Amino acid sequence: MKKKYIFIISVLMTGLINGQIFITELADPSDDTGCRYIELYNSSTSSVDLSANGGYKIQRYVNDDTTPDISVMLTGTINAESFYTIGLAEFNTCYGFTPNMVVEASASLFSNGDDKLLLIDNTDSAIDLFGNIGVEGVDTCDDFRDGRAERKADVTFGNSGSWMESNWNMTGIGNPTGCTSYTTGPIATTDNVFDPGAWIGAPVPTNTLLSFVNSTANVSEDVGSVEVCVAITNPDANNATTVELSLDGSSSTSNGNDYSSISFPVTVTFPAGSADNQCITVNIIDDSDIETNETMIVNLQNVSGGNAAESGNTPTFTLTIQASDSDVNPGDIVITEIFQNPKTVSDGDGEWFEIFNKTNSAIDIDGWVLDDHNSTSTISNTRGTTIVPANGYLVLVKNINSSENGNIPNADYNFGDTDILLANSNGQIVLKTQGIEIDRVAWLGDGSDGFPVPDGASMELATDKFDSVENDTGSNWALATASYGDGDFGTPGTLNDFALSVVKNEIEGFTMYPNPVNKGFFSINTNLNTNKNISLFDVLGKEVLKKSVKNKEQIDV
Repeated sequence: MKKKYIFIISVLMTGLINGQIFITELADPSDDTGCRYIELYNSSTSSVDLSANGGYKIQRYVNDDTTPDISVMLTGTINAESFYTIGLAEFNTCYGFTPNMVVEASASLFSNGDDKLLLIDNTDSAIDLFGNIGVEGVDTCDDFRDGRAERKADVTFGNSGSWMESNWNMTGIGNPTGCTSYTTGPIATTDNVFDPGAWIGAPVPTNTLLSFVNSTANVSEDVGSVEVCVAITNPDANNATTVELSLDGSSSTSNGNDYSSISFPVTVTFPAGSADNQCITVNIIDDSDIETNETMIVNLQNVSGGNAAESGNTPTFTLTIQASDSDVNPGDIVITEIFQNPKTVSDGDGEWFEIFNKTNSAIDIDGWVLDDHNSTSTISNTRGTTIVPANGYLVLVKNINSSENGNIPNADYNFGDTDILLANSNGQIVLKTQGIEIDRVAWLGDGSDGFPVPDGASMELATDKFDSVENDTGSNWALATASYGDGDFGTPGTLNDFALSVVKNEIEGFTMYPNPVNKGFFSINTNLNTNKNISLFDVLGKEVLKKSVKNKEQIDV
């Protein structure tokens, strides 16, 4: 019986701690969607590893849906009586520090102010809920469009999945009625209202706290040097405060190979009464080795002095050193087909593009960057295949689900959880690695630049123009004529059905006979052994035939 009672007490204590992690602020600034964030607070006296034992997650429910459209697993640790912020890459620019978790917008749970968020713990139990699931959020008491939702100061526990609007101070552009605390009007970042990492209900510490200024940083190995800084809160007027910066054992960097001039652990001291940051300088070694990115993880330890000094919210700093040397050259990978305007399914489901490896060795694009002019995304092998075979193709799709994407064949990589879009107008797609642009294609979408105007057909690069310079020219592209899947046109992952071979704007080796056609058939020959797109017109200029024909195929008219 004794063991059973101990087990029950353990379960109750775990549930108590889990329930003390709850949502304290949601931000939807009216002037910059990149500054949106979610803030959690741990009111317990114990730190919680959010990724352990199945992990914590947040689910988003849009409109009046009763099933989530996005579910994101949380990473890292939320310290006792501390905050945990989830933000975009722009968060640091908006608020001056790095959030605990950086996510891409389309996979980030961020609401436009009328969606619902459910926080679930590692036992798969709902521990907190914002919004009324199953109810359209516009003009309701949970509508914080262009504003923010702030938890009231007297809340100390999550609501276990039962929405209570009376626990929130709401500001937004909605027009709800019957709300406990709702202010109508937008809030911009310039209004200095948003305060990630702070909350009116959190106890204000009086002892000395030390934290890294940022939790993460990314630099190229040719940057020269990096400053790693520690900040102090509540410095003691009479006692200095010291802390050691130690290199974590999971770091992939080493002194003398990746950095120099410093040997860990390093002790830094804050003089009595000083609120100034204390920094160390790390000199990065720029070698000529072809290597992957490396990480330096630094922890705060042995805090002493001050007024009962201890580590604060950010006791760990991770520096990612991006390799600046590459064995891949511009043009080794070429963008050869783009499908930005499907017809059988929506753009968000049916978009895709194809790349081709011109070299005789496979190339792994894991860690490369996609750029669509408005957004960037780091390619990750967690989203699908990233190996482009030697002299082979890779197809990158917006939706990997064949039942929803129009049955795209040969789909390899899914960028559906990123912000990358293939715009119909003023679009572009760029591939980069380690700061080097490998290929870029940009199009206006109105035909004025020579690029085709797709409507249910992909843009194909001519098979004799597979080159990162040639694919900049619109006339080297044409609409696909081969159908696939549910009825759209394109050749994902296979040879394009469009080719050019011209000298002085004449097709090499072109002959056609008889012309005019008077025997019910005719033949076309060129120097290229490839499919040909044929348009046949009558004497009045009316198109009477359009088809793709194989080499030496007789055309019956």
